[in-house]
Amino acid sequence: MTAATPATDRPDPVPPKRLRPRVRDGNEVVLLEGGAEYFASLVAAIDAAEHEVHLETYIFAADESGLRVAAALARAASRGVAVKVLVDGYGTRTLAPEVERRLAAAGVRLRVYAPVPRLFTFDRERLRRLHSKLACI
Repeated sequence: MTAATPATDRPDPVPPKRLRPRVRDGNEVVLLEGGAEYFASLVAAIDAAEHEVHLETYIFAADESGLRVAAALARAASRGVAVKVLVDGYGTRTLAPEVERRLAAAGVRLRVYAPVPRLFTFDRERLRRLHSKLACI
């Protein structure tokens, strides 16, 4: 019997060809530094959307940035873009009712991932969240 090789000694596994990213012409990656650059770029991209917007975020607050994003999402949905938003039920425990109404009235499909029960009991598994932010436009 041989000892298992520690994970740090193994070479990086190469994913099968079908799972490797494919470079497509016309795409671009831009590093955005800080919230000001991120939110301005996000709103501009949503305003330019023609077909669909998928937004996933841990926190959706009714602050200045959140209201600008909500307005852009509502504008996109109003012009016929399919808009779907997924928020985390812990990071966004409550979305401001006026924001929720505005999004719904415009046709935005809003979902909450793993909402926190009203009577919150401490459960370590419930706190295991990824603070992800994903926008596909």
